[in-house]
Amino acid sequence: MINVQKPVRLLARYPRLSGWTVLALGLVFTRNAAAMVTFPAEIQKHLNLSYTPPCTLCHATLAGGGPIATKFGQSMVAAGLTVNIATLDPALDTLNTNKTDSDGDGTPDIQALQAGIDPSTGVSAPAERYGCGARISTGSVRKRDMLSIALLTLSLGLLVQRRRILTRSRLDR
Repeated sequence: MINVQKPVRLLARYPRLSGWTVLALGLVFTRNAAAMVTFPAEIQKHLNLSYTPPCTLCHATLAGGGPIATKFGQSMVAAGLTVNIATLDPALDTLNTNKTDSDGDGTPDIQALQAGIDPSTGVSAPAERYGCGARISTGSVRKRDMLSIALLTLSLGLLVQRRRILTRSRLDR
């Protein structure tokens, strides 16, 4: 087991050092929280649509995420779409170039989207009000993220210990 008493005492003696330590660890080891463009908003922008397509364009629910559940979504994956948003525009362009018709109704998918029709079902696509971007991150927590969380937790624990030591030393005086 690691003896944390010496670092805690060091941090207790130099309070500014401990604050800067936590800040540095937080900046170095945590992932940046950044807003990301949602897929529906990017589809709307790229195809110059007058509406934001719902997440059900590719997924089973309006919340989005999870497995691809529609014919159009499967066509997008076949055209190179991954979870990386940078692959979205090239996949849309591929479907447009190939005149892909996922539901076989005679109207290519991109033309269907531009007409406000769901390319998987042929039904008018309702505009989504909130988008599937109601989450900050997708995917699971990676090992690097777990390490960051552990280091940040340890740093916060050291700060709490430092405060306790400072409080005790003040009371002993």
